[in-house]
Amino acid sequence: MTVPDRTCAVCEADLAPDALACTLCGAVLGVHGPATQTAKHAPARPTAERVEQTLRRHEFDRARRTMQSIRAIFGVAAIGSLVFLGLRHLSLGAAAYSGLGNCFVMAWLWLTAIASVAGAAFVLRAPLPWTVVAASLWTTNCLALSAIATTLTDAAIHAVFVIGLWVAVGQAARIRAMQAADPNLQLVRERISDRRRVRDGVAEQARDRRRDADSARRRQRLRLFAAIAVLGGIVFTGIAFALRIPAVEPTVERFAAHWRERDVNAIAALFRGGAGSRRAIAFRDAVEQHGWAEALPALSEPQIAHTRHFATATFALRHGEVVVRLDPDKAGWLVTEIELPELQPTDPASAIAAFAKAWTTEGTEALLATVRPKSRDRFGKNVLTLLTNRGWQRQRPQLGTADAARPRNARVQVEFPCAPGSLEVTFEYWAPNWYLFGMKLPDR
Repeated sequence: MTVPDRTCAVCEADLAPDALACTLCGAVLGVHGPATQTAKHAPARPTAERVEQTLRRHEFDRARRTMQSIRAIFGVAAIGSLVFLGLRHLSLGAAAYSGLGNCFVMAWLWLTAIASVAGAAFVLRAPLPWTVVAASLWTTNCLALSAIATTLTDAAIHAVFVIGLWVAVGQAARIRAMQAADPNLQLVRERISDRRRVRDGVAEQARDRRRDADSARRRQRLRLFAAIAVLGGIVFTGIAFALRIPAVEPTVERFAAHWRERDVNAIAALFRGGAGSRRAIAFRDAVEQHGWAEALPALSEPQIAHTRHFATATFALRHGEVVVRLDPDKAGWLVTEIELPELQPTDPASAIAAFAKAWTTEGTEALLATVRPKSRDRFGKNVLTLLTNRGWQRQRPQLGTADAARPRNARVQVEFPCAPGSLEVTFEYWAPNWYLFGMKLPDR
């Protein structure tokens, strides 16, 4: 007659007929009779309770495998959080902690990273609390990304993590319920006490085999983590190299050197778009308007403030300051704007009187002399056209007393009574003189 296998009274694992200890939990078994025991000594048929317990154990094993996968999710989330933190530090630098909003964002990112790292280490010991904490944090991150401008890819990645973590919460709740029904179910294998251990027995050999298997798994995981770390380091270094921005100081030094050499054209070449760009032309006009075309004032040492996305260099002058604004470029930094000190115009009364005298002088030469020399070809022709259309090339109507407005932005508007209406004239200050800038004749 075939002798049935035995079952451990502690963990109910199937054992060989001549086993002295359980190969799974190490429990010491009772003394057996000879291998030729009769059928009456065979164990009884499994009861419904034992069948239910076995099914519960199988379900717990599936849940335990799921938790191992969830632990891997925690690991990926931890690596992703740390990489995101590193990229934010790399892109913003010290500005990442400037302002209440940035500080709150960085604190939240650090909290998410720490919770993910700790969850990867302790989720098997306390599944439900750690999964709930991680799921809540990642859900908040996903909602925040949905509320601000972000890419669809970022939102989709966060949504995948959120769904996976909330599924993990359900699995953790099931595991807690099963552990409450059967305290012997454990996600982490506990050490066998010395009282239950059999020295050099089957249980001891089984423990040694498990220890060797655990060591092999740990070595495999270490190799995997090392490979991930090396790959992550390579990727992070590549991203840092691709996103690196050269120092802004060399561009500021070139600007200061050209300024000392009084080379306005070389300074204009530092602008984005070159010397022919709109802002470079405006800078040359501003230098001439300040009266610095022949001699630029001395600059102090620059005060440089910059982030990853913009920079400013401030040079103090005897009166005012020069502010240079720069933006990064693949090859370095380019000037986007040069802000000169505010103009300090003189009293325009003499220019207004000179214009009134030129208006009453026969011909147009005296009148055109009140126009800025570089503008006579363009604006002077417009003035001649207006006067020719009215027949006022040689003589013009008498003007009344000038009514000058308050100068503003280096310009002043003046109104002269002139039959049959009034003559409106605009003067612009180009140090050290005022020049005719605009003119509106009376209505016909």
